[in-house]
Amino acid sequence: MQKKKVFLLQGAKEQNEELKAKFLETEQFEVVGESVEGISAIASIEEKKPAFLITDLVLKGYDGISVISKVKEMNIPIKIVVISALMSEEIVSKAMSAGADYFMAKPYNFSILIDRMESLVGKGERSIKEIEKNFHEMSLEEKISRIFINVGIPPHIKGYSFLREGVIM
Repeated sequence: MQKKKVFLLQGAKEQNEELKAKFLETEQFEVVGESVEGISAIASIEEKKPAFLITDLVLKGYDGISVISKVKEMNIPIKIVVISALMSEEIVSKAMSAGADYFMAKPYNFSILIDRMESLVGKGERSIKEIEKNFHEMSLEEKISRIFINVGIPPHIKGYSFLREGVIM
């Protein structure tokens, strides 16, 4: 199996190095570039055409939302995962509207990041039995969130958490 290319764009070089070391341990992903600066990252992404961009929102040069918008304008088939400490509903909504495919809050669990990345590219590749098994192992909150996303209710809309809590009750 060919490794999926990943470009790292975090606000600090140490964060890129930490992520890069973790990706090196995986067999399915390969880091093809990294940056802490939004403007130079856009040129590198256009040149290297990675399958994934793992970005923060607080960067030098362009901010993460600007980078997401510029990358989406390039029409490169890329999945964008935002990992950020900024977690207001408005910021998440802006990132998702700009073209992010998934949003994770810092601190994050690397194995969950890998699972989300695999699910972004692997839609339709997993067997029904595997999906059912994973569904039965999920918490009630995760099941409800998954159902909402499948019917078209994105997690960044206003009132999403209220709606989810209502269903749980």
